[in-house]
Amino acid sequence: MMKLHHLMENFDLARFALEHYPHDESSLPHTLPFFRISANAVYPYRNNNTLCFLRLAPAEEKKTADIEAEIQFILALRSQGFPAMQPIAALDGRFVLPLATPWGVYTASSFAAVPGRPMEDTACTPAMLHKMGSTLARLHLLSRNIHVQRPDHREMMTRIRRQLTENNAPAAILNAWQHIDNRLQALPVNPETYGLLHYDFEPDNVFWHEETKSCAVIDFDDALYGWFSMDVEQALNALQEITDDTGCAAFMDGYRSIGPFTAAMEAQRPLMRAFINLRSYARLLHCLNDPMETLPPWMPGLIEKLNRKKEQLEAWLLSARRTNLLSK
Repeated sequence: MMKLHHLMENFDLARFALEHYPHDESSLPHTLPFFRISANAVYPYRNNNTLCFLRLAPAEEKKTADIEAEIQFILALRSQGFPAMQPIAALDGRFVLPLATPWGVYTASSFAAVPGRPMEDTACTPAMLHKMGSTLARLHLLSRNIHVQRPDHREMMTRIRRQLTENNAPAAILNAWQHIDNRLQALPVNPETYGLLHYDFEPDNVFWHEETKSCAVIDFDDALYGWFSMDVEQALNALQEITDDTGCAAFMDGYRSIGPFTAAMEAQRPLMRAFINLRSYARLLHCLNDPMETLPPWMPGLIEKLNRKKEQLEAWLLSARRTNLLSK
């Protein structure tokens, strides 16, 4: 999540950026109000009456090179028939567009809407969850042969440590970071268990298309090199909010229909959860350490919600440390 001052809508910025993309100008008053902002600012628009999404990232939050590598990952998957979202080129042909704007430097990218509905908005059947699991396994299988300059888990741990230090995390959390880092360093890294991950393979980023009985995948913004068990843990944790053990089992059956998920990979899941929670905690510290003189009326409620989540994650990390989860 970006710093607080980036979480406010800026329709003038969106219009400025859209001057560099083909779009239906008359659609903007009807589409732009359905924006969302978290790790990026995302503004819907239409081109030839087709729904598209403009994504804007402040340069101080994200490197253009990281976004270019993300697009390369998506295009490489699509070239092999994987149902990833379609990037849209700007008028000059580029998929990633650095922009100097009156509001600062941003990196723009754009994507076409995928067919279907988010899995979280459907009554997921075991067959649908089986397909979701097989889609993730297929992504992992294909990604073994894709090489782009996305961060790996070591670089991500360095970023997390920097965020924790810069934002005055408690010493006990830095201690937890060290134990997680030590355990990650002890894990084997090989093509069968480690590769390029989606990292956010959750029901809001996987769309179900009923007519074709297939899934499409969006939001590769967090892609990194890590253990495949990390993607599986992220997915199963999110699925627990919309399904039961039977649904989670169907997901895993789907995964195993395409690729292996061994007992050793299953045993990695608690450590993967620790990494995921630590990264989320560091992101929240980064977001909340952003004093603002004037807050919009809705922001105090958001800050309260984010602080609660931060406290929950901190308690989880400290509890995991005390119960020796992080020192096995």
